[in-house]
Amino acid sequence: MTMKFLQSRNLSLLFWIAVSGIVSYSGAQFEPGTWYQSIQKPELTPPGWVFPVVWTSLYIMMAIAAWKVWLQVLSFTETAIWLYMVKMLLNASWSYIFFGVHIIWLSVVNILALFFVIVVLIYLFNKISKTAAKLMIPYAIWVGFASFLNIRIWMLN
Repeated sequence: MTMKFLQSRNLSLLFWIAVSGIVSYSGAQFEPGTWYQSIQKPELTPPGWVFPVVWTSLYIMMAIAAWKVWLQVLSFTETAIWLYMVKMLLNASWSYIFFGVHIIWLSVVNILALFFVIVVLIYLFNKISKTAAKLMIPYAIWVGFASFLNIRIWMLN
């Protein structure tokens, strides 16, 4: 491998880590606050410290998955990357909808759309890079669980 190729690979990994960091940061701008403390939550709601630990790990895995797909030149790689960006937008907007403007029913619609996009992404990623697809599975599981919590919060409030 040439040094230029290695540099471009490393730069593209840094790019995907930066994208994940920006989306993570934008979502973190809407903290739970007093509103969240005042609403009823399901018994399975994890303690607050769990969320930043899980999300940090997931964003790192998502960045690596996107990077592995980005490195491949296949006819549907571009479609997968665009869908990945839609997923990132849905992910970031959930925090605004739920924690920012407190529209619980709309956050349910958002998170279910997000879950659907993640499942489609895993399917597409699997055609491009099996490793990338596997890296997205914990994210799908977590968003599935978060969807359950979101629906229960909507029902309880």
